Formats: sequence, structure tokens, C-alpha cells
Amino acid sequence: AKQTKQQLAIPEDCLTIGYLGSLGTWYMLDEMLDFFTCLNRRRKSVFLFITPDDPEHIYQSAEQKGISRSSLRIIKGSREQIPSLALMMDVSIFFILPAFSKMASSPTKLGEVMSLGIPVVCNSGIGDVDQVIEQEKCGVVIREFNSASYEQAITTMLENNPQLNAEELHRSAVRQFGIENGVHTYARLYASLLSE
Repeated sequence: AKQTKQQLAIPEDCLTIGYLGSLGTWYMLDEMLDFFTCLNRRRKSVFLFITPDDPEHIYQSAEQKGISRSSLRIIKGSREQIPSLALMMDVSIFFILPAFSKMASSPTKLGEVMSLGIPVVCNSGIGDVDQVIEQEKCGVVIREFNSASYEQAITTMLENNPQLNAEELHRSAVRQFGIENGVHTYARLYASLLSE
């Protein structure tokens, strides 16, 4: 990961916050950029996007918010490259539009980044994400999309980030999303339905 950071000209003293995946219509780019602006004021940072999306769309949105291109790194990686690219992130971020249909969804990227030992910043109201993050202490949850909420989350993140251990985050991912746990959970559910 260190060599790749050098290849992308990410300074050693920068915190790298990253987004993984397509942006689509559900992911809130503007709000994530607002969060980045607040973070960058507090701690020199780079926003890394690992995405198949058109970089120009991201650059234009960032420029409208006064974020320079030099603060962004946008790369497209193959499926095989994604784990090593994601390891450049100190923190992963994703804000999902909180809609009724998302109350029962579970973003795959949460398990993916946790399994790589990367802490998460995300918003509330998406499936059981709040519960997982708070139970496993693997990141911070944004409850409102405003500067005050971002500042509070950033303070928590900067104070706790050194204490977050990659191995512990990986164990949390296995505990929450591992196939064995899933099999046992479904088996209990089916057994309870059959006994009724």
C-alpha cells in the first residue's frame, strides 16, 4: 500500500479517506465532498475514489465546492487490484440516500472494507449499519448532513482512529458478515419457522 501511495503522489502526512465503488443515484457525492472539506480543514487529507465512474463528474462536483483537483485521486482498478488499492485508505466513507427502500438494505462495501481492516464513516438509516458500526466500534455514523454533525464525527474519528486495530476490524467483519455466522443465523430462523 505504501508503494502505491507513492505512485499516486499521496503525501505521507496526509490522511486518506476513500470511496469504493460506483456512485450511481443512491450515493451522496455532494455530501461526501462536504464531509471531506470539513476533514481537510482539520487534518491535511486526500480523497481517494476507486470507481469505474467518469472522473470528470467527480472533478466537476468537487470544483463546485472549492475542492482542488490536487486533493483528489480517482482510479479505476480491476477486481483483483481493489483490495490492494483499498488498503491505501485510512478511512472509508459512503453516504447513501436515506430512503424507505434503504431501511432494509445492507451495503456490501461495509463488510468489504471492514474485512480489510479499514474503519468506516457512513450515515444512519441504512439497514442495520448503525447497529453494526456502534456494536463493533468500527467507525462513526453521521446522523445529519450538516457541518456540525460532520465536525462531531471528525473529532470522534481523529481521536479513535489510532486505537482501531486492523485485525480487530477484520474479526468484526467475520463476526458480522462471515458465511458461518450467516448459515447459523438462517438455520435458526428456518428452524423457528418450521416449529410454528
